[in-house]
Amino acid sequence: MKTARIGFAAALCLALSLAAYAAESKVKSRAAGSAEVGASGPAAEQPPAGEFLDEKVEYAGDFQASTETAGAPYTGLVPGYRGTAITVSGDQLLFVKKGDRVDVLVTFDAATKEAKEKVTATILQNVIVINALKPARMEDKGVVELLLNPNEAQYLALSDAQGQVSIAIRAPGDVGMKAMEMASFRKLIK
Repeated sequence: MKTARIGFAAALCLALSLAAYAAESKVKSRAAGSAEVGASGPAAEQPPAGEFLDEKVEYAGDFQASTETAGAPYTGLVPGYRGTAITVSGDQLLFVKKGDRVDVLVTFDAATKEAKEKVTATILQNVIVINALKPARMEDKGVVELLLNPNEAQYLALSDAQGQVSIAIRAPGDVGMKAMEMASFRKLIK
């Protein structure tokens, strides 16, 4: 059983790294078409706590997605992609808005021969935020909806079931992707 958990973690990271590498050229070509992604920057409108903005999010090239209010269905999602929602802590959504790009991390228990320890892996990089539902209080949970291909959506759902998912916002224009090793306290204190 312990080997299976390490195998799961390694397989998850390897599969996502390969998917990220394969998608890197697509991401670069999307990013090369336009540096602007939706409303961004300090002056961009932020939704009030618990509400969505009713606006379109523009993507490079032929990519475009629009959202309506929280209760209405999505229109214009990019063909072949899915809007996938995850729950995250409210403080992670403080500066996240529609059109931003984020990395997705998962923290889970990995068992080794010596002991069980928590590790964190970056499973998705350069993911577009479709929408963010901010909680009224930062200590409550919020929801972020991400634009993912079907494989990425599956890995995100699996990661959410197996561990704790968090997001890290990227700087505007930062669309680079790189291989990331799993982080653990053992590596940190070496």
